[in-house]
Amino acid sequence: MFAGNDQVTQVQQATDLVALIGEQIRLQAKGREFVGICPFHDDSNPSLSVSSTKQIYKCFSCQAGGNAFTWLTNYHKMTFPEALQFLAERAGIQLERQRLAPQEDQGGDRQRLADANAKALDYFRWNLQDPQVGRIARTYLEHRGVSRAMVDQFQLGYAPDQWDRLARVVSEKGYDRLSFRQAGLIRPRSQGQGDYDRFRHRLVFPICDALGRPIAFGGRSLPDGKLTDHDEAKYLNSPETVLFNKSATLYGLDKAKKPIIDGKMAVVVEGYTDVIACHQAGISNVVATLGTALTAQHVTQLKRYAEKVVIVFDADEAGQKAADRAVEIFLSSTLDVAVAIFPDQEDATDPAELMATAAGRQTWCDLVDSGIDALEYQFQRIESQFDEADTMAGRTAIAEDYIRRLAQMGLGGQGVIRRAMIMRKLAELLRLKEHEVSAMIKQQVQRVAASPSRADRRLGGAAAEGGSQSGNDIINDGVTEPYNQKISDISIASGQSEHRIKALLMAEKQLIGGLLIRPDLFHATLGIGRTMDEAVLPSQMISTIAKQLYQRMHDQLSDGQSLTLSTLLTELASQQQQGLCNFATQAELEVEQMTAGDEQKLQGVVGEATKCLLAYHCEQTHQDTRAAVNPAGTQDQGDDKLLKEVFEFRRANHSAARIARIET
Repeated sequence: MFAGNDQVTQVQQATDLVALIGEQIRLQAKGREFVGICPFHDDSNPSLSVSSTKQIYKCFSCQAGGNAFTWLTNYHKMTFPEALQFLAERAGIQLERQRLAPQEDQGGDRQRLADANAKALDYFRWNLQDPQVGRIARTYLEHRGVSRAMVDQFQLGYAPDQWDRLARVVSEKGYDRLSFRQAGLIRPRSQGQGDYDRFRHRLVFPICDALGRPIAFGGRSLPDGKLTDHDEAKYLNSPETVLFNKSATLYGLDKAKKPIIDGKMAVVVEGYTDVIACHQAGISNVVATLGTALTAQHVTQLKRYAEKVVIVFDADEAGQKAADRAVEIFLSSTLDVAVAIFPDQEDATDPAELMATAAGRQTWCDLVDSGIDALEYQFQRIESQFDEADTMAGRTAIAEDYIRRLAQMGLGGQGVIRRAMIMRKLAELLRLKEHEVSAMIKQQVQRVAASPSRADRRLGGAAAEGGSQSGNDIINDGVTEPYNQKISDISIASGQSEHRIKALLMAEKQLIGGLLIRPDLFHATLGIGRTMDEAVLPSQMISTIAKQLYQRMHDQLSDGQSLTLSTLLTELASQQQQGLCNFATQAELEVEQMTAGDEQKLQGVVGEATKCLLAYHCEQTHQDTRAAVNPAGTQDQGDDKLLKEVFEFRRANHSAARIARIET
């Protein structure tokens, strides 16, 4: 379903982009704009700028850009109708339903899975509240001290102690059975006689995305069940789908992101009930991984909200591995990562039990505050091993092994200051000279760099986030469309110098940016008495992305339609053209910065860009134009006369095309 254009505009005008993005990413005021860590690439310094006046965002590193609609379609992977519906509900606007155009019905599997999960959530929650069906699950929650407020806030549910109750509900209500199968909620029986439920006699925890939409479920087995599911694990998660990536999802993030943004710190624990217990105690910056160690994708999520992450784990072997992982994360990101060892107490073996004690909240706060730097924690462990070594050979082996592991974790990619600090600490720890440690590090880093598996051993980085920018790329948005044309390739194909190609590319961007600021210049008279409408056609653009974008703008302006950056971005978002959104935002912003509101300067920039493109076009079409204008052939003509002939020929063809378009 899709609303009319007037309602799209109404929804857009009712949406504050700064507030929308600020719900997902920590933004800081900087002059008239707001800045934050860009989520579309591996950003270490705030390079995302959000304009409260223009209601657009722009990354100055990866060139991602757009408005509220593109933010939701790009960041949250919504379809345009989903984004429109979400923003309308957020603003309290009731959309008028209309039939979708074929190209707008692009929800596909994502929308069907989302619908199945939403229906399943209602089903599980209803079961928990049923006096008879949900009795055992409610008793368990009461025993664990989970309040009714937390049950409601985290939308807990119950899967009945039956083989196919949900499968039968799907049939009875006529739901899309395939979607429930794809979501991992039901499974086909081996003999092909219907389906059976994946979750049976389990307390159900909805796993939500950052917007609070259910994308998967986790189930904890309960006692006193009738079914013989002895082989099933204590905890069971939905399988991974196009909506759910276990290694990138953090339980409770939708509830914790605002407290994390406010406090600039996130705490990571192990389980669902640990998160709920902390939130119940008023400590809301807590999230949990889903049966995995903290991954690079988790860190990418948390970097958007926090400056520091504290990982809480037990002092056992699994905990030591978690500490090693924390060091790897520390070395591969700009996040400060600390580790905190959960106290060994008889009356509290996990955060949920700790919060149930009288001093639980204070003990927890002290625990988190006492967390030490991940690298320092590992240094302490290595120092203990070093002291226990009896021989010089043993100590040398420990030193070389540890430096090799640090190199594999990404030590070679550290900045000068951070690397110097680590090197000094290593020299102190291993009781060596700094230059000796430096030589060992250099040797190990070179070995790692030469290894083909280096990328697999390291976390994060631009390659993992969608590609890096090359100075020779026209644009590589790393998000939706890979516009990877190289200046050198265009230069070879066109026979022009790279300097000339760069000038033409700049002219294209300035022309598009200028027209987005002043669309009326499209009909302005040029120096030789012709308008841009007659002179500059999309075929004259040498880059694919500029050609596609200018074609759209040209068609709209030629037909007398209004054009603004905001409406153009919305149209492009509805057609999933994120690359064009990025380029349009970048072009408009660069020209605005160049002209600083000076109308004469803006007109001059557009005029010069137009002349640059026309001159190139005249060079390329000289022979063809002469043949069309004067088939008999003449001697070479002056540039001005040739330009006029080009304009006359183009205007005639343009007028014919316009008449044909009107007749059609």
